[in-house]
Amino acid sequence: MAAAAGAYAADDRNLPWLTAVGAVAAVLILAATIAIVRGENRDARRVLAGAAGAAELTDDARYCPTCRGVFSASGDPWPHPVSPERFRRHVWTAAGYGDLLEAKAKASEPPSP
Repeated sequence: MAAAAGAYAADDRNLPWLTAVGAVAAVLILAATIAIVRGENRDARRVLAGAAGAAELTDDARYCPTCRGVFSASGDPWPHPVSPERFRRHVWTAAGYGDLLEAKAKASEPPSP
């Protein structure tokens, strides 16, 4: 579409170089789309590979609404409740995709002024 828009604008305004600009824009958009899809697929494969380990860690985990913490019935890895954020970090790190949690946290931070 970018190449077609460039060709249309080039014919309409008698500026032939706009066709090349449209073609370059189309290639850049395609390359960016491929890079994004590949990154998402890579992350999805990592999460799928670590899902069994994460499930094992969360099997006996319980959330206590009164203390607003997560605890394990077996007492392993903590004998007392921990914050949901700390529990999530433990599970994600043990499952092999803790760096995705870091990237998610950085992406959700507001930009600094």
